[in-house]
Amino acid sequence: MKQIIFFALMSCTVSVFAQNVGVGSLNPQKKLTVNGSILLDENNTNDGILDSAALLFGTNGGVGIASKKTSAGWQNGLSFFTNGLARMTVASNGYVGINAQNPTSLLHVGGTIRSSTDIWASGLGRFDGRLAIGGAGLPEYKFHNNGNSYFGGAVNVTGPVGVTGATSLTGVLNVSGYTTIDDGMRLNGKLGINGPSSALYGLSVHNLPSFFNGPVTMTGDVSVGSTLNVGGDGIVDNNFRVNGRAGINGPTNANYGLIVNNANSYFDGNATVQSNLTVQGSTNLQGNVTIQGNGHVRSNGASALRISFQQQFVGNVFDGREEKVYTVNLPAFDATADNIRVNISSFEPTANSSTSHFKWYVYDVDYVTDTCKIRVINESNSQYLFQGAFYLMIVVKD
Repeated sequence: MKQIIFFALMSCTVSVFAQNVGVGSLNPQKKLTVNGSILLDENNTNDGILDSAALLFGTNGGVGIASKKTSAGWQNGLSFFTNGLARMTVASNGYVGINAQNPTSLLHVGGTIRSSTDIWASGLGRFDGRLAIGGAGLPEYKFHNNGNSYFGGAVNVTGPVGVTGATSLTGVLNVSGYTTIDDGMRLNGKLGINGPSSALYGLSVHNLPSFFNGPVTMTGDVSVGSTLNVGGDGIVDNNFRVNGRAGINGPTNANYGLIVNNANSYFDGNATVQSNLTVQGSTNLQGNVTIQGNGHVRSNGASALRISFQQQFVGNVFDGREEKVYTVNLPAFDATADNIRVNISSFEPTANSSTSHFKWYVYDVDYVTDTCKIRVINESNSQYLFQGAFYLMIVVKD
């Protein structure tokens, strides 16, 4: 038996040098120096705690390192303990868990993460709890940033987002301060400003004036429920319709569809008025004025004149030296014989009509029947067609 013990001791290299013990080392530098591997828990009995087959630090038994070997739960990882609890675990697949003994990702933290410097993530980052940057955060928010945020790529948000102190979330994105967008912005749904959005409109502005410092292009319908103020030129490339009244340079008037207040009006093209046109100031006409129907002008100045424009169409074949008389109905001016005048302003013949052989004049102005007559005379000895429109001007003095 002694020989067996002797040979067993000879097969091990154990050195004692200056109170240091060396295993596989002839010159141990510490109290215990092992030059080789150390095997703990050869029988695989550790069940994830420090009670057995673990490496302990200190006498209280609450700090140590262990590897769970039993079949239940997680196995073959490495757990670091403090105060008797597993604080960090490196799983067999390389996942690291902090306060999470069975990590499900490369880094799995079962609690709050706080960093005083930058955090870089090049892959997918998942937070089952809340993420606060630059402050403690608020319990009602999953993500809280107490500073500026920069997103170099796309941002997809499926829940409410509050920006700069927006504590009452009534929609997907709530911003309580200025928002600056340096590039394009697209909304696939509806937008409501200072109020809810509307299912009928892409953009709804509630109880606030809208200001556009540049051109605004509208390809669809625009509804303005209140006042529309345009500080610069307004250009409409298509049709423009006002269902109510329009006031230019001032308020609207219940008696007029369009009122121009204290400003001149300029029409570069044709202007068609199908109803009454009331002009309370001066009217300057620099081009031609064509009145297809009746025209009435009343002056409220010192001259007290009323002017009417009348059109009379004629068309007949005249024999040589033949005369014809045409009766023209005049506006009911309630005139007297000495204050009404009728003049032929012009005659517009048709393409196949001859005028060089004819003369005409107005006579028999009747203020009772509101009529006058036009006599047309063929001064030649041949037969000619006389066809066209007479334009008459009737002037009445009040």
